Amino acid sequence: MAVAGAAACGSQPDGTGGPSGSPGSSVAPDAAAPADPGPGAPSAGPVCTGEATALLDKGAKQLTNLCARGYGDPISRAFCATPPTLTSLADVQKLVGLAFKPGPYTNGGTSGKNGNPGFILTAQSTSITTRKVSQINPRTIFFTPPLGRGRLSGPPQPNPSYVAMGFTRGDMAIELLAKDPTMNGGKGDIRFFLLKYEQACSSAPGGCTPGDLYTPAVESNFTGWSLYDDEDLKNTTLDCRQCHQPGGPGTPRMLRMQELQRPWQHWMYNDATGVAALRTDFHAAHPANESYGGIPAGVADFGDVQQLEAFVENNGFLVQPNEFPGKAILAELGATGTSATWQSAYKASEVAQFIPVPYFDSMATDPVKVQALVGQYSAVAAGRLPASQLGDMSDVFSDVAQRAMTHKPAAGLTGRQILVQVCQQCHNSHLDQMISRATMNVERLDTLSRAEKDEAIRRINLPKDDCSHMPPQRFRELDAAEIAAVQAELAK
Repeated sequence: MAVAGAAACGSQPDGTGGPSGSPGSSVAPDAAAPADPGPGAPSAGPVCTGEATALLDKGAKQLTNLCARGYGDPISRAFCATPPTLTSLADVQKLVGLAFKPGPYTNGGTSGKNGNPGFILTAQSTSITTRKVSQINPRTIFFTPPLGRGRLSGPPQPNPSYVAMGFTRGDMAIELLAKDPTMNGGKGDIRFFLLKYEQACSSAPGGCTPGDLYTPAVESNFTGWSLYDDEDLKNTTLDCRQCHQPGGPGTPRMLRMQELQRPWQHWMYNDATGVAALRTDFHAAHPANESYGGIPAGVADFGDVQQLEAFVENNGFLVQPNEFPGKAILAELGATGTSATWQSAYKASEVAQFIPVPYFDSMATDPVKVQALVGQYSAVAAGRLPASQLGDMSDVFSDVAQRAMTHKPAAGLTGRQILVQVCQQCHNSHLDQMISRATMNVERLDTLSRAEKDEAIRRINLPKDDCSHMPPQRFRELDAAEIAAVQAELAK
């Protein structure tokens, strides 16, 4: 969640020098279409539209399945004690112990204090909502207050029990995790959950509009919901373990926070680099009286990223794979305009050794796109524009940033290299090899059967709203030339 992303392990480097427009490389034009990692379903399997949960059990039946497993974590206990009635994001926060107490609220006295949860907003994310998160649509993260604050400087002080939650407008989903003390023979471990919900627009002709998904409307009036754990999701594009258990079955699970240390340039925190510009855009769109993503009105600026760092570190996750070293990156960019440190991190993710890295700058957005959407959103909030006319709040990134954040592959890659960068983090040898998704193992591309390669070709050419389309639109997209290159590689 902050704590979120996707993972794998590697193949050969390509020598392209990073994504087009990254520090030390040049910009190349591109067209656009869809592409990336995903679930496994046979060629003759059912056709479905929408998300990867479309073919899973739902509602009361799914909750019965989950509760029968007898988990000992706080989230399972909360949902299974008495099946709850949930109609809003606020209901979920209250159920799992992450609700805010009544105000008044003060900066420095709200996050993790006076009975409130720890919380923070981030303007970039490598989570399952990566392509929806920006300074005008930030991701909210809530967590049990840690027993310390800031950089760990002594023995860890782990929380005996904890929960955390992530939410991004634009996605009718709430990510949850909790420590289960009964796992690992009583040593404890983390369970991951996804609560998918529906609203009236979910079944309306044409589906939900940006006005339904990116305004306060998305946070209430649930018409139904389904709770899945990481076992349910392991063979889907929403697999929690590909990021939070990157070593595969039997290896440690982890909390993730790639930009763990100061200067926190992607976090909307009062001591973060670039935060003034991020907050200016956010407040230009969102009025002061608007509650946002589970945070009470007027409180968005009171989050505390140092508490989140302490939550992650004290609970055993001081070491982050391919950590984003913001201080070194900023110093190198300031001195030479390029960053060898960032390039190294990017190259490691490009060959699928690690999950994608954050953008090297605090701003990953196109200012023209941002200002157009800020104007639309503020007009909707003031009642001057119908919500139905709000534009797509996720369409804010520059092409340079999309390649740097791996929303698109690096420019100039071969079909094989695209498969490694775009698909291998979800199709590799670390997966549970008993799931069907594991049969499309990019690490063993040369030994894949003709049938498996043909199935991959079929999926990259499916409509984007098909739940078997590869790569899933929520993560990445390929243009027509990139699809052709991948198809040519798979046709060998």
